[in-house]
Amino acid sequence: MNRENFTVWFDVVNAPHALLFYPLIKLFSETGFKVLVTTREYGYLTGLLDNLGLEYHVFSCHGGKQRGRKLVLSMERTRALGNFIKSYMRESGEIKVLVSKSSPEAVVAASVFKTPIVTAYENEHNRYQCKLTFPLSNCLVIPSVFPVEKLMEFGADGYQEIHKFYGTFEVSHVKYFTPSTEVLQRLNLSGKEKIVVVRPEPYQSSYFSIEKRPLLVPLLKKILPILKEYEAEVFVFPRSPSQAKQVKNLFKESVKVLNKPVDSLSLMNYSSLFLGGGGTMTREAALLGVPTLSFYPGPLLSVDKLLINEKLVFHSTEPKQIISFTRRALDEGKKRKPNLAKFTDPLQIIKDKILQYLSLGGIEVMFEKNLPSFPFLLKKPLRNVIPS
Repeated sequence: MNRENFTVWFDVVNAPHALLFYPLIKLFSETGFKVLVTTREYGYLTGLLDNLGLEYHVFSCHGGKQRGRKLVLSMERTRALGNFIKSYMRESGEIKVLVSKSSPEAVVAASVFKTPIVTAYENEHNRYQCKLTFPLSNCLVIPSVFPVEKLMEFGADGYQEIHKFYGTFEVSHVKYFTPSTEVLQRLNLSGKEKIVVVRPEPYQSSYFSIEKRPLLVPLLKKILPILKEYEAEVFVFPRSPSQAKQVKNLFKESVKVLNKPVDSLSLMNYSSLFLGGGGTMTREAALLGVPTLSFYPGPLLSVDKLLINEKLVFHSTEPKQIISFTRRALDEGKKRKPNLAKFTDPLQIIKDKILQYLSLGGIEVMFEKNLPSFPFLLKKPLRNVIPS
């Protein structure tokens, strides 16, 4: 059997997807299979893929806040992917399976060519994306807390295999990650400081309502005097160049705006406190054992409620509660290392589904070894862009 005749396709359209799928991409490529990675221009995503040593093909970019632009770029990306996949299959043979985190363009393109589709996703609030991808997917990998009624609403009608797991996808981010002190050196930190990391709301995402009142600036105005008392080093991961500029202009030297990509997981690992307006980094920080507060201003995802129930995340948008949590976290200076073993590793489920679609029969034994960790050492500087 010539494994080079078997192609596994990953569409990686956001930085967390790169962290999630890297161990699988590495595993299948190192064991002799063809691996195709497609992506888009979005923040420092392509720079991250470079740093991970992955080969990839870029199609289009993120559409920003405007829904009309999102639609146009999505249609263009779908067409470009379709043309590319048609040419790829003519030259390199059949693509056995597509794996993505609910990428509409890749799912539509794959369905045209009758390629099996594995969709991994957790955001039940992103109804448009789910409605575009769930009905066309052959297999859905979702957290066990994903609402059943939402599955039905989004078109998971019994045609799909549905694999549920207890936990979040960020469990895999943390499981296959080894912290590096290089990030401390790059940021001129000794490791003895009280480090506070802040991540704003995902205001450019389609599921984030424009009616929601942004909390980042009011939060920083309230919390910075408290953090100054503790001589904390405050780092903000902005979501856009305009947001980076705003924070710099308003708060000057009180905060450090990370407008160059850094090893965020390692920085959070050495932090005393994480304040998050989004999802992925909030869950990563919590699973790293960092005292974590979510100030997301809308309805919470089921996976966030899970970590709140596990006492790993505290959620509030009330200034008094945020200040109280901040003081307690910095006074105690303790990390609570969660027991990751109680959570299921979703990568193992995805790996098994890939093997099934590859129809490889008895060779599964070679994949019983541990999935590889990702080498998140910034061996070369990434492009000077804003994380999204």
